[in-house]
Amino acid sequence: MRWKFIDQFRGFAIFGMIFVNVCCEFNNSPYWLVHHDYGFTFADFVAPAFIFIVGFSYRLSFMKSIENAPKSTVRKKFLKRYIILTFLGFLYGDEKPLGGFFFKGFSPRQKLGWLPEPREL
Repeated sequence: MRWKFIDQFRGFAIFGMIFVNVCCEFNNSPYWLVHHDYGFTFADFVAPAFIFIVGFSYRLSFMKSIENAPKSTVRKKFLKRYIILTFLGFLYGDEKPLGGFFFKGFSPRQKLGWLPEPREL
């Protein structure tokens, strides 16, 4: 059984992250669409919401897999998935200690390879 609200929430979170990151490039963006050093706005909510729903669906997927296969097989499969996701996080991350290790000197947009550097607006 697929829970539609998980897909919907994930989609809204992804749309929110894209919307916030596009809107914050403009100088006259609304206050609630910009990341600030203080306070908590919509811009600060969407990424944690996405991480929460990804973890929630990861657990559901794990529990469903355990029903259909031996625990040791499922654990190996999910451990492999976790290691791959962690490696990709190190590969594309921008924060220290190892973030962006393979792409030093490139912006996140250049790492993706499909967005040019933003101009001053």
